[in-house]
Amino acid sequence: MLDRYDNSPFRAPEPGDLIGLLAVTVLLIGLLLLFGVAFAVMPARR
Repeated sequence: MLDRYDNSPFRAPEPGDLIGLLAVTVLLIGLLLLFGVAFAVMPARR
């Protein structure tokens, strides 16, 4: 049953997968910062 999951990326991450994960985390942090700035600026414009 576990033999099928030996080739799964979750078993042994490769450098490419780590770079992709890093890119996704950077994008998520960037979006969070962008939304934070947007919500901080919106009340000041009213």
